[in-house]
Amino acid sequence: MFIVYFHKLHIFKILRLIILNKIYIFKGNKIMSLDWISYFSLICSIGGIIFFLYGLILVNKIKELFPGTNIIKKWIIIQALIILFLVGYVFNIILILLEQAELIILMVAVVYIFGGLFVAIIIRLGYKTYKTILLESSSKT
Repeated sequence: MFIVYFHKLHIFKILRLIILNKIYIFKGNKIMSLDWISYFSLICSIGGIIFFLYGLILVNKIKELFPGTNIIKKWIIIQALIILFLVGYVFNIILILLEQAELIILMVAVVYIFGGLFVAIIIRLGYKTYKTILLESSSKT
Protein backbone atom coordinates (compact mmCIF):
# COMPACT_ATOMS: atom_id res chain seq x y z
CA MET A 1 0.00 0.00 0.00
CA PHE A 2 1.35 3.39 -0.97
CA ILE A 3 1.03 6.13 1.62
CA VAL A 4 2.33 9.66 1.19
CA TYR A 5 4.06 11.11 4.24
CA PHE A 6 4.53 14.78 3.44
CA HIS A 7 4.92 15.77 7.08
CA LYS A 8 8.16 13.76 7.35
CA LEU A 9 9.78 15.41 4.35
CA HIS A 10 11.27 18.84 4.38
CA ILE A 11 9.84 21.22 1.75
CA PHE A 12 13.27 21.70 0.15
CA LYS A 13 13.68 17.95 -0.22
CA ILE A 14 10.35 17.77 -2.06
CA LEU A 15 11.40 20.64 -4.35
CA ARG A 16 14.72 18.93 -5.03
CA LEU A 17 12.86 15.75 -6.02
CA ILE A 18 10.66 17.73 -8.40
CA ILE A 19 13.64 19.53 -9.93
CA LEU A 20 15.42 16.22 -10.60
CA ASN A 21 12.47 15.28 -12.88
CA LYS A 22 12.02 11.87 -11.37
CA ILE A 23 8.90 10.19 -10.12
CA TYR A 24 9.03 9.35 -6.47
CA ILE A 25 6.61 7.11 -4.65
CA PHE A 26 6.42 7.24 -0.91
CA LYS A 27 5.98 3.71 0.44
CA GLY A 28 5.84 3.83 4.19
CA ASN A 29 8.93 5.72 5.28
CA LYS A 30 10.89 4.65 2.20
CA ILE A 31 11.16 6.77 -0.93
CA MET A 32 11.20 4.68 -4.11
CA SER A 33 12.49 6.21 -7.32
CA LEU A 34 11.08 5.04 -10.64
CA ASP A 35 13.47 5.18 -13.57
CA TRP A 36 12.60 6.70 -16.94
CA ILE A 37 11.60 3.31 -18.35
CA SER A 38 8.98 2.88 -15.63
CA TYR A 39 7.81 6.44 -16.18
CA PHE A 40 7.51 5.82 -19.93
CA SER A 41 5.68 2.53 -19.29
CA LEU A 42 3.19 4.30 -17.03
CA ILE A 43 2.51 6.93 -19.70
CA CYS A 44 2.09 4.26 -22.39
CA SER A 45 -0.25 2.22 -20.18
CA ILE A 46 -2.40 5.24 -19.40
CA GLY A 47 -2.44 6.16 -23.10
CA GLY A 48 -3.45 2.60 -23.98
CA ILE A 49 -6.30 2.76 -21.48
CA ILE A 50 -7.54 5.98 -23.08
CA PHE A 51 -7.41 4.43 -26.58
CA PHE A 52 -9.24 1.31 -25.41
CA LEU A 53 -11.96 3.40 -23.75
CA TYR A 54 -12.37 5.27 -27.04
CA GLY A 55 -12.50 1.91 -28.82
CA LEU A 56 -15.31 0.76 -26.52
CA ILE A 57 -17.31 3.84 -27.46
CA LEU A 58 -16.79 3.09 -31.15
CA VAL A 59 -17.76 -0.58 -30.72
CA ASN A 60 -21.03 0.50 -29.14
CA LYS A 61 -21.71 2.82 -32.09
CA ILE A 62 -20.95 0.02 -34.55
CA LYS A 63 -23.28 -2.37 -32.71
CA GLU A 64 -26.07 0.21 -33.06
CA LEU A 65 -25.57 0.22 -36.85
CA PHE A 66 -26.26 -3.51 -37.19
CA PRO A 67 -29.16 -4.39 -34.88
CA GLY A 68 -30.31 -8.00 -35.02
CA THR A 69 -27.48 -9.34 -37.21
CA ASN A 70 -24.93 -12.07 -36.55
CA ILE A 71 -22.17 -9.47 -36.75
CA ILE A 72 -23.21 -8.03 -33.39
CA LYS A 73 -22.17 -11.24 -31.62
CA LYS A 74 -18.70 -10.87 -33.05
CA TRP A 75 -18.51 -7.23 -31.99
CA ILE A 76 -19.42 -8.33 -28.48
CA ILE A 77 -16.36 -10.61 -28.56
CA ILE A 78 -14.27 -7.59 -29.60
CA GLN A 79 -15.80 -5.62 -26.74
CA ALA A 80 -14.88 -8.39 -24.28
CA LEU A 81 -11.30 -8.45 -25.55
CA ILE A 82 -11.02 -4.67 -25.19
CA ILE A 83 -12.21 -4.96 -21.60
CA LEU A 84 -9.65 -7.75 -21.04
CA PHE A 85 -6.92 -5.45 -22.37
CA LEU A 86 -8.15 -2.62 -20.12
CA VAL A 87 -7.87 -4.86 -17.07
CA GLY A 88 -4.41 -5.94 -18.20
CA TYR A 89 -3.25 -2.35 -18.61
CA VAL A 90 -4.50 -1.43 -15.14
CA PHE A 91 -2.76 -4.52 -13.75
CA ASN A 92 0.41 -3.45 -15.60
CA ILE A 93 0.33 -0.04 -13.90
CA ILE A 94 0.02 -1.74 -10.52
CA LEU A 95 2.96 -4.04 -11.33
CA ILE A 96 5.10 -1.07 -12.40
CA LEU A 97 4.36 0.75 -9.16
CA LEU A 98 5.15 -2.38 -7.15
CA GLU A 99 8.35 -2.88 -9.18
CA GLN A 100 7.49 -6.48 -10.12
CA ALA A 101 9.77 -6.96 -13.14
CA GLU A 102 9.20 -10.71 -13.49
CA LEU A 103 5.44 -10.33 -13.65
CA ILE A 104 5.75 -7.42 -16.10
CA ILE A 105 7.77 -9.67 -18.44
CA LEU A 106 5.01 -12.28 -18.20
CA MET A 107 2.40 -9.58 -18.90
CA VAL A 108 4.27 -8.56 -22.06
CA ALA A 109 4.12 -12.14 -23.36
CA VAL A 110 0.39 -12.35 -22.62
CA VAL A 111 -0.23 -9.00 -24.32
CA TYR A 112 1.65 -10.21 -27.41
CA ILE A 113 -0.46 -13.35 -27.80
CA PHE A 114 -3.79 -11.64 -27.08
CA GLY A 115 -2.76 -8.67 -29.23
CA GLY A 116 -2.15 -10.99 -32.16
CA LEU A 117 -5.50 -12.69 -31.56
CA PHE A 118 -7.18 -9.29 -31.31
CA VAL A 119 -5.73 -8.13 -34.64
CA ALA A 120 -6.74 -11.36 -36.38
CA ILE A 121 -10.31 -11.08 -35.07
CA ILE A 122 -10.53 -7.39 -36.00
CA ILE A 123 -9.34 -8.02 -39.57
CA ARG A 124 -11.74 -10.95 -40.02
CA LEU A 125 -14.61 -8.98 -38.54
CA GLY A 126 -13.81 -5.95 -40.68
CA TYR A 127 -13.91 -8.16 -43.76
CA LYS A 128 -17.28 -9.65 -42.78
CA THR A 129 -18.70 -6.24 -41.92
CA TYR A 130 -17.64 -4.72 -45.24
CA LYS A 131 -18.98 -7.75 -47.07
CA THR A 132 -22.35 -7.36 -45.30
CA ILE A 133 -22.49 -3.67 -46.20
CA LEU A 134 -21.62 -4.35 -49.84
CA LEU A 135 -24.15 -7.18 -50.15
CA GLU A 136 -26.91 -5.07 -48.65
CA SER A 137 -26.11 -2.07 -50.84
CA SER A 138 -25.98 -4.20 -54.01
CA SER A 139 -29.30 -5.88 -53.18
CA LYS A 140 -31.01 -2.49 -52.79
CA THR A 141 -29.95 -1.30 -56.26
